[in-house]
Amino acid sequence: MSHWAVESLNVYQSEGLRGILCIGIDYQKVALYHDSSEHLTSVNISAHAEMLLILFLATLLGVLVHHGVFIRGEWHLRGPAVVITHAAVAALTWSGIAWKQPVKKYRSLDTVIALFCCYMVGLFGSIMVYRLFFHRLRHFPGPRLAATSKLWHIYQCRDSRNHLVLDSLHKQYGDFVRTGELANRPLRSADAIN
Repeated sequence: MSHWAVESLNVYQSEGLRGILCIGIDYQKVALYHDSSEHLTSVNISAHAEMLLILFLATLLGVLVHHGVFIRGEWHLRGPAVVITHAAVAALTWSGIAWKQPVKKYRSLDTVIALFCCYMVGLFGSIMVYRLFFHRLRHFPGPRLAATSKLWHIYQCRDSRNHLVLDSLHKQYGDFVRTGELANRPLRSADAIN
């Protein structure tokens, strides 16, 4: 590819197209030109760049909430309260955006859904990376999916045969098996209970 400087903008020559495809970028717009004369399209990227930054910050917020709040304590015991709190924050965010821009209520709902999805990706991604690579029990053997979430264990025990699932895991991995945030050890005899 050949490069030309045009008013401090980069212009690229594409060998697959007739003529020259020029991309001019200033701080507000991306303009595409064909044959250096015909203006094809102009897109305002300041709104797009702002939205990408906000989505990135929502993802970062998910990581920070994991490290600041959910990394400590037994949060699985407070599941309904966590879900209600997240739903309330999402509703307040939507109402705040809808109040700021009352004409675009459906657009603001799309924005809140995108923000919430990015937040959840950051939160659950951070939880999974932490549990796989940094948790104190990371060196215990066991299924990798079981180390990230209890959902694997729940799915395996869906027919109420937890004892058989744990027995097969102990046969495969040994005396100590990681099944989530806990490591299980089998009881080999009735004497161990007393």
